Amino acid sequence: MKKTLLTFLTVALSLSAFAQTPSPFWSTIQNTNFTVSAAGIRWVDAVNANDVWAVGYDGFAPNRNYNWFTRSVNGGALFTSGEIFPGDTNTYVLANLDAIDANTAWVSSYMKGSQTMGAIHQTTNGGVTWTNMTPVGAYTNTTQSFANIVCFNTPSVGITMGDPVGGIFEIWRTTDGGSSWTKIPGSSIPTPTVGEYGTVNIYTKYGANNIWFGTNKNRVYRSTDAGLTWTVSAALTSTIGAAVGIDDLAFSDANNGIVTAWFGSPSTLTLWRTPDGGATFTQIPSIDPNYGRNDVCAIQGTICYESCGAA
Repeated sequence: MKKTLLTFLTVALSLSAFAQTPSPFWSTIQNTNFTVSAAGIRWVDAVNANDVWAVGYDGFAPNRNYNWFTRSVNGGALFTSGEIFPGDTNTYVLANLDAIDANTAWVSSYMKGSQTMGAIHQTTNGGVTWTNMTPVGAYTNTTQSFANIVCFNTPSVGITMGDPVGGIFEIWRTTDGGSSWTKIPGSSIPTPTVGEYGTVNIYTKYGANNIWFGTNKNRVYRSTDAGLTWTVSAALTSTIGAAVGIDDLAFSDANNGIVTAWFGSPSTLTLWRTPDGGATFTQIPSIDPNYGRNDVCAIQGTICYESCGAA
């Protein structure tokens, strides 16, 4: 379901209309080359040191529906921008971007008009064209379906996940790069609690097999076999108030990770860690005031994490 709590990431890549003094730890400002001067960045997916994809929005009208993307194949020295659905701002609203390599990337979307259902699209030519690869029968329920993510652990093996339909999270899996899909049965997915749903772009992956996604009930679902079967954590609880939703996830390996979660009203952000792949979580007592609240990621091959924020 559409995420409403996240303040969108706007400083990972610099914008010409919102130039900011970089942190001393970030020495290079790069131009995303969006055609609108006030364009901001919603999501960045760096495949490796050279291949980087991002999705943008209009900083002067952040709630307008745009389908902009930008891509670099040389570490950001040059970005080339385009539209995923050229000329169409009324059909799809982007839910996430998952990049595979310099030429291949996936996006999931929900329908703008109904704020339900959805689709997934793929490009294999660097964004020149995007092809609808939605599984036959997926995201068709007009009142319950809602596409949250598409996620590929390898170029061939991936999933798309949507909100529960008939009391079962809607998860589809492919092993041939999206040519065919199989729906994961409810017997392989823990039952959601009353009113539980997923959230756009709240997921992470590690290696060829591990996938995690968070829910509005502050639970974390995990697969260790690239989406075939799933487990779920107990709901994170706090004296602050009721669970509002998992905000972000990051894992440095298959076992060690951190999540941020919202509680109460007005909502308060909390930070948690897990040593067992998300089976259990322990709250970190306080969040450092310098913690960037827009995004967090693991630095692969280390025990370090990095966060960023718009302030």
